[in-house]
Amino acid sequence: MEASELLENFQWKTSEEAKEKNQENIEQELADVLIYSLMLASDLELDVEGIIEKKLELNDRKYPVEKSRGSKEKYTEL
Repeated sequence: MEASELLENFQWKTSEEAKEKNQENIEQELADVLIYSLMLASDLELDVEGIIEKKLELNDRKYPVEKSRGSKEKYTEL
């Protein structure tokens, strides 16, 4: 729910337009998303830093910079 409320600020707008019109709301909704995410990670005894590192490594393998930079191709077609 909170993530949807955050994304509503950007619907049909550029990031700059959203920030100009809704910065306070964006900050509040982003805080909600982060708070709930960290609470969930804590409840599930998850290592947030480790999860992020694994995801970044996966993205590096899935989207190698030398092949994906500037490309509109899907990762399976790189």
